Amino acid sequence: LKLSFSIKSKTDFKASVGPFTADIGVQAIIDDYDEDLSIQFGLEDRLNYYISSNRSIARDGFVVVANPGKLVDELDASVSGQLFGEVIAKLKLPGGIGGGNAYVRFIIPDINNLIQKKPNAFNVFYNVTFDVIARPSFLQILLTDPEGIVQAVDSVFKEAEAMSLGRTGVVTRFSSPLIGDAIPKSLKAGTPENFLAKARRTVVGSLYEVLDAYDDGDDGDSTVADLLANVLTGELGEEGTYGPGLDVLQSGRDVTVSYYEHVDGERIEYSTYDQSRQIESLMWTLPLGQKYQIELPDLDFELGNDALPLQLNINAAPPVLELEWTFNFAFGYDSQDGFF
Repeated sequence: LKLSFSIKSKTDFKASVGPFTADIGVQAIIDDYDEDLSIQFGLEDRLNYYISSNRSIARDGFVVVANPGKLVDELDASVSGQLFGEVIAKLKLPGGIGGGNAYVRFIIPDINNLIQKKPNAFNVFYNVTFDVIARPSFLQILLTDPEGIVQAVDSVFKEAEAMSLGRTGVVTRFSSPLIGDAIPKSLKAGTPENFLAKARRTVVGSLYEVLDAYDDGDDGDSTVADLLANVLTGELGEEGTYGPGLDVLQSGRDVTVSYYEHVDGERIEYSTYDQSRQIESLMWTLPLGQKYQIELPDLDFELGNDALPLQLNINAAPPVLELEWTFNFAFGYDSQDGFF
């Protein structure tokens, strides 16, 4: 039995690994050095076989086997061919700051040697070169994984919401004499419409848009962090990009971003980014807050004691509570510790 075939394949595609992108070419060849690879199974075709118990009839070119079962033992398989492959990858760093090339070649000169587990049956050669045109800035490093930024910020918001305005958050469970649960109700605590849930959806959506549209080569002094702060000021304030904002910022305050140098264990804060400084962390601050009035339920002076017949009548307008809340929320990125 003889099976013959050859395979020649070549393909090109693009790939990404974290912040890196690459153009990759792959080539694979399975043949017998431009001839078909062959797999043979059977008896040795240069011999003749006798099935006999008489060993004396053996002579050159003939093999004597006692029975058909012994003939099966004479069956053998062989492969005549080679396997060759190569991978060429052109790596690119984000922001045009550098790139590199990777070349890997592997070859099995004789597949039989591999089957028989002979030494050096499999050979691999590789060469990797990598060039960084310029040292990446802190912001370029930050932008290497924009989806990671969005996911991290989303997680921070969710955690803050769960602890405060979520179903079991401290604000949701807050109740006091006379006014009952008026405060958590006014803040829509425990519902998807609480201010932190709305802010999270707005911040995450704005992050996606700003990071997708941002071009590091744009002219101007604003960094992507500054642009995001400006967008969030509008979306969380009174005027959003596509209509009214959420109006959940403290009066007269904007979303800000601070940049930090780390010097001798101390963090030195700057309000603007300067590439000449060794900026190693940044932080956005969202000064959330509102001030408004809510109408309270009628004051309840019931003592709950039938033995004390106390009756109190109040002739007045419904009580009103003036509510002012502030929630300073900050998140950022540190080159060593990651997101916080």
